[in-house]
Amino acid sequence: MIDDAQILDGGPIVVTKFNEDSAIKFVQDLNKKSLRDDSEPIVITIDSYGGELYSLMTMIDAIDALENRLIITHCLGKAMSCGAVLLSVGHIRYASPHSTIMIHEASAGAVGNINDIKVDLQETERLNSIILNILASRMKLKGGVNALKKMFTNEKRDLFLTPTQAKKLKVIDRIGSPKISVTIKWEVR
Repeated sequence: MIDDAQILDGGPIVVTKFNEDSAIKFVQDLNKKSLRDDSEPIVITIDSYGGELYSLMTMIDAIDALENRLIITHCLGKAMSCGAVLLSVGHIRYASPHSTIMIHEASAGAVGNINDIKVDLQETERLNSIILNILASRMKLKGGVNALKKMFTNEKRDLFLTPTQAKKLKVIDRIGSPKISVTIKWEVR
């Protein structure tokens, strides 16, 4: 296990939003970094209130497509909703000391006729199942998704966590920030 990864690739990929444009940019940035020295870890810094689940799925699939590459996720500020799920998929997961992590079940804003609402509800339930499975797996929860669902009650639908609480629940591994250094190469002619 790496103690403090040294990042030599010009810095982290920063995620502040989860929408179609940010997902496309994320995949492009991830692909560029994956072409560099494969001994260097890729750091993903998250400071986000969350966003669209489909964009989150794109980002997770892009990470999972990288083989034999160390991915470090880092919450700097906040990792809420989609941000918390993305944070959980890192091989090494950090949260800065004053950050906030929030997890919850998927929500839907369905409108339209009754059939449209039923279809939207089914899709939200499908997506909710995916994200809860990802979280339960990364948190190594005994009892899996059912154990995770028990954390959410009518009074606590949004579970706000300090870094210490997130570490105890295994949403993160370490409190602090990965060490980042930049290597500059030039040639004089």
